[in-house]
Amino acid sequence: MQETGVNLTYKYNDKVQLTVGYTFLFWNRVLRSGNQIDRNLNPALNPAFSVLTAPGGPASPQRLNAESEFWAQGINLGLRFAW
Repeated sequence: MQETGVNLTYKYNDKVQLTVGYTFLFWNRVLRSGNQIDRNLNPALNPAFSVLTAPGGPASPQRLNAESEFWAQGINLGLRFAW
């Protein structure tokens, strides 16, 4: 996982300071739960449908292990008062 960020600070006067920042996060080879669902069904392996079709065929649904990428961005703002 890689993260990078930049923060800039501006000192308005001795008592007020303004901050703005940006963050970027990148993560490759992520296994997300929504990408792991195999929507293919083999009705021949379901006991409720076995009277309609001959048993056999590929085992389905299967585990997919589908990898994807995840990225996120963030902005932060800050205002500091000192007295």
